[in-house]
Amino acid sequence: MHHEVITQGRRLHAAGVEQVEQALEASWLHVARPTTGEQKLTVRLLRTTRLDDGEAEALALASRRKLLLVVDDKEARHVAEALGIAYIGTAGVLWEAYLRRHLTLDGLEDRLTDLTKVLWLSPTVVAAILKKAREAKQWKHETIVGARLPKGLVQDLERIERIEQSDRSTTVRKLLSHAVDQWKLEYYAKQYGQGRLSMARAARDAGVSIWQMHSYVREHKIPTQYDQEEFEHDLKTIYARLG
Repeated sequence: MHHEVITQGRRLHAAGVEQVEQALEASWLHVARPTTGEQKLTVRLLRTTRLDDGEAEALALASRRKLLLVVDDKEARHVAEALGIAYIGTAGVLWEAYLRRHLTLDGLEDRLTDLTKVLWLSPTVVAAILKKAREAKQWKHETIVGARLPKGLVQDLERIERIEQSDRSTTVRKLLSHAVDQWKLEYYAKQYGQGRLSMARAARDAGVSIWQMHSYVREHKIPTQYDQEEFEHDLKTIYARLG
C-alpha cells in the first residue's frame, strides 16, 4: 500500500499524496510491519481470493490486530465480513468525522466532492449521505497477428505510415499495442465496476497504476463498489462504535 499510495502517487503527482506524507512525518499515520503470522494469512488470502497484495495485507493486519478496516472494493468487503473484520468505506470515514464534529456540513460536502475526484461515487449515494447529514444536524448530532483487412482500413494505415514516416510492421505494431492497452483498461475497469475485481487488481491486470485506474473509472463514471447498501452498513458500524 505504501508503494501504491506514496511511490506511484508521487510519480504521477496524484492529489492527496502530500497530505499522506505529512501525516507520516507527524507520526499519526504509521507504516505497519506485518508479523510472520500476518504474512502467512496474506499469502493464504492471495491464493484463495482475487485480492491484490495491498488489500490482502490490509485484511491480514486488520484480522490479527482487531483493527477497523477502511475499504471500498466489494470483494475485499466480502472477505472482511467472512473473517469477522469490522469495516467501513471511505465515505463512511467522512460520515463518522462529521458525527464526531471534525467536519461541518459544508466541510463534509467539500470532502465528498474531493472524494468524487478519486472515486466515482454514485450521485444517489452522495445525496443519501448529505441527506443523513442534514437530518443529523436537525437532530443536533452534527456529527503478431495475420488478418485480412478491409480496403478502407489499409488506406488508413498507409496514411498513418506517411505521417509517422514508418513502415507497415512498425505502424501496425504501434497501433495494435495502443488498442490492446486501451482494451485492457476498458475491460478491467468494467470488471471493477461489476464488483468482480478490486481496484488494485483491476489496475494491475490492466497494466496501469492504481491512480490511472482511479482516474479512468471516475472520468467514465464507472460506479465505485460503494453503494447505498454499503453506506447503510457503515452507518450501523459507526453508530455501534459511538455507542
